[in-house]
Amino acid sequence: RATLAGSGAPPALVDRIVRLYELDGVFGLVALAQRTGGDVVGLAEAYTRLGATLGLDWAQSASARFTPAATAAAMTAIYRDALGSREDAA
Repeated sequence: RATLAGSGAPPALVDRIVRLYELDGVFGLVALAQRTGGDVVGLAEAYTRLGATLGLDWAQSASARFTPAATAAAMTAIYRDALGSREDAA
């Protein structure tokens, strides 16, 4: 945000660009749910819990460098691991 604002971009445009960046993971989660038949809410919860548990604040920035296929594969693995952990705890 600061970089965009500092470059002279209009505040409304900065807000819209930042919001798109924040929503980036949403599109991947929806695509993953469609491909795997998974529950998008469950995927989002697993993604959020994993990030909070492991302190992966950098994950969103890093995932921006991945191809969509690599991101989907990583999210599938995370989701399956999260489901397995939940089943193990039951």
